[in-house]
Amino acid sequence: MIYREALTRVLPVTRIVLLVSIISLCSSVLSAQIKNDYRISYSSKFVLNISEKETPFWGWANQHGIIDRNSSNLISSLLIGSPGYNLFSDLYFSFNTEILGRVSETNTFFLPQAYGFFEISNFDLQVGRFYRTQVIGQDRDATIGSLLVSDNANALIGYNLKSKRFLSVPLLQGYLEYKFSYGDFLARDRYVQDVFFHSKDFYLQVHIGRYKLSSGIIHNAFWGGKSPVSGNLPSSLADYKRIVLNNSGGDNALSGERINRLGNSISGYDHAMSYEFDNFKLQISKLFFIEDRPASRHRSPWDGQWNATLDFKNHDILDYIVYDHVNTKRQDTKVFEPYGRANYYTHFLYRTGFTNRGFVLGNPLIELELDENGIAQSVNNVLIAHHLGVKGRVSDKLSFSQRMTYSRNYGNCFDQLVVPGSCNYEPDDNVELIPLSELRKDAYYFSTGFNFIINEKKDTNASITLNYDFGELEKRFGLIMGFKTMIF
Repeated sequence: MIYREALTRVLPVTRIVLLVSIISLCSSVLSAQIKNDYRISYSSKFVLNISEKETPFWGWANQHGIIDRNSSNLISSLLIGSPGYNLFSDLYFSFNTEILGRVSETNTFFLPQAYGFFEISNFDLQVGRFYRTQVIGQDRDATIGSLLVSDNANALIGYNLKSKRFLSVPLLQGYLEYKFSYGDFLARDRYVQDVFFHSKDFYLQVHIGRYKLSSGIIHNAFWGGKSPVSGNLPSSLADYKRIVLNNSGGDNALSGERINRLGNSISGYDHAMSYEFDNFKLQISKLFFIEDRPASRHRSPWDGQWNATLDFKNHDILDYIVYDHVNTKRQDTKVFEPYGRANYYTHFLYRTGFTNRGFVLGNPLIELELDENGIAQSVNNVLIAHHLGVKGRVSDKLSFSQRMTYSRNYGNCFDQLVVPGSCNYEPDDNVELIPLSELRKDAYYFSTGFNFIINEKKDTNASITLNYDFGELEKRFGLIMGFKTMIF
């Protein structure tokens, strides 16, 4: 309870700091002190659903949860960025705020981003609500999205300390490098209220000539909060230590958390290799997805995400090409059990699952539905997918992007049971299963976009994107028209 009280007191202070920053900005405008100090830009987006009410996949996926999937959208936003203030020595502070309004079936007005940014030497600290992603190879716009934290959902409120890049380990002359991030957040409006979200990663990288080999471990966990059934859940400093070390729960935890891990952990082992050619860089990575203790011992080695990225240095047309392969079939399944036994992104206690405000925090291909109580029901988390993304330019003013995604979808483990029941059973139970071939549904998602620079100095551009889905799941068509300009 001590940790819960401390963090819930810090968050209101964070809001006050951000509010003071916005008031300071307004005061500067009124006193005509803004010249080139602040940067304010305006953007608008019209999401038009042509064939159906629901937005095509690439019309809403990896859009930070700002798109209403059930209707067309008209979105306007202001992005406000302050200059960097030198607080002392090498410590700098700035703030960024995004104010967004949306007209759709569910109208809304909120701040997708509002955070203070501290910078000192090779390290950054963000405090507030801000976007971030995890996993090497998932830092490109045209990727499918990380199985861990991606761009798919609204940002959580909290803090995150990280290194800006891979840093050299002292005395090793750049041959061995490291990077890390460490943060804590608060998630509200869930089945379990006022839940904490702990997130960290640590990577080591060997750098030899043109080769780079990196290996890291990523850990995320929902924990604490107040359950409508079980009451206040473990949230002391001792429990926080268990979360940081990814240990089992103590005597005050529920039996399931004492057997497995405390909280709802979503983790991974992330490995990558890259080579610098003269004209391009090739990077290949593999994320081993971990959602419970057996998976940490590689019971499901094929589950996870492959990524290959080609970054072109001086190509006339192409900027990069990215390929993603996602596999979530095995899920710790034994030979006699149905695929998907671990029921990825759901949890027996944190029943809103790995989501924030209705959008999964990870890969958007995994689909969950929330009922009126905020309980997540898996619609589709047993799948195999291939994705190709391309970004480039036709001229200095006209750029393009192309996304092509193919997925084989099998629903969830319960869909395979002839007679409704549990996905966990013994061989002697003789449970009859529906073959995956009978459940399989293929889907194809495409997105073709163009961006035209109207005025480079004022960062003014217009864009148009055509999104279209077809296959056995849905057939949908949509158009997105966008405009962005710097006000000053």
